[in-house]
Amino acid sequence: KKDCPDNTVGACAKDNGKPDNCKAGYHPDVKDDLGVCTKCPDTCRSEACLRDGTCLDGCDDGYFGPKCENACPTGCPTSCDTEGLCTNGCDKGFYGAQRCEQPCPE
Repeated sequence: KKDCPDNTVGACAKDNGKPDNCKAGYHPDVKDDLGVCTKCPDTCRSEACLRDGTCLDGCDDGYFGPKCENACPTGCPTSCDTEGLCTNGCDKGFYGAQRCEQPCPE
């Protein structure tokens, strides 16, 4: 009998040990053909994620993407939306169509 991985809640698959569910802050995953409970991305707001690793409550400021894996453009002062567009205009010294990627001329 294969033991379920650490942080498993409930049962796991007999063939590879992939957990049915994991404790809060983790999601079921398979690494090197073995089931694991992978920690939710640190960039998830509240560090909570769904079973596929998608962030439950959105991203921390400065990040975007389903798993908050992308950094907002350098010229965004605080945060960006799910597409990476700056939500509060551009930082001083930057401009550009919603991504604030262009440094202002000297």
